[in-house]
Amino acid sequence: MADAAGLAEPLIEALHSTQIVVRGAKAHGTVRAAGLLPSLVTNSETLTELVALVSSGGVAGKRIVIQHHGAHDAAASEHLRDAGAIVTDLSAYSCDPLPESENLDRAMSEMAQGRFDAVVFTSAFASQTWLQSVIERGDLTNARIAELQGRLHLAAIGPVTAKPLVDAGFAPLIPDRSRLGSLIKALTEQLSKRPPSTITTAGELRVHASAATLDRDIVPTTPAGLEVLRLLASKPGHVFSRHEVLDVLPNNSTDPHAAEVTIARMRRAMGDSCPVRTVTKRGYQLAVIEP
Repeated sequence: MADAAGLAEPLIEALHSTQIVVRGAKAHGTVRAAGLLPSLVTNSETLTELVALVSSGGVAGKRIVIQHHGAHDAAASEHLRDAGAIVTDLSAYSCDPLPESENLDRAMSEMAQGRFDAVVFTSAFASQTWLQSVIERGDLTNARIAELQGRLHLAAIGPVTAKPLVDAGFAPLIPDRSRLGSLIKALTEQLSKRPPSTITTAGELRVHASAATLDRDIVPTTPAGLEVLRLLASKPGHVFSRHEVLDVLPNNSTDPHAAEVTIARMRRAMGDSCPVRTVTKRGYQLAVIEP
């Protein structure tokens, strides 16, 4: 912001005569890159710890500028004011909730039902907003179940971002370093191992939230066909009856013919690579290679 306004040089010069306190490695690196040396660097990335450390040194009569990120933390500012400091709040940017829309409602519902492989959060405001939206829509239990079943993976860039999720009973992935690159690497490694693969006669099958792959190629199937593959892959080699297949089809169909039509369409789309086998008078199973 200062650079865009042509004030970067005088600002840096003025900061040389102040005490700079930063939280987290990212802020520390930014300050050092500007040629400044912070007086104090907190081990964690919480503003609460930073304010506590600053207050412990005595701040009465001192003028302090707090740079807020996203959601304004009024409690931190008030804590310093109560200790006698003259506080100026500076917000580099602000975060606002997304406006309500049908697309947002649908996406939130599908996330909670495990129809996304992963949801990634890069700020505490984002995780808090997502969690609040899930609760308001009555999908909190569904989201917890989807995570426990391994159908939904939550990932947060650091402990501060993860805290609202952890407090709500989730177990988000947190990288060793609070960096976007580290988050992407950790999430990629996790997703490459999930869901577990099934070795079929046609190749290695993995059924994801909204698609299936066979030897890493996307399987051309409908949403109904995907749910059938998910069911069959849940117990490789097990024979599922037509009624069990019907139970997982969209639209709550009760017509046994619907199961046959779904399987037939899947076979036409996949051709010889379709790993679904019909067991006469019993149902359907994945044609797997026995270990």
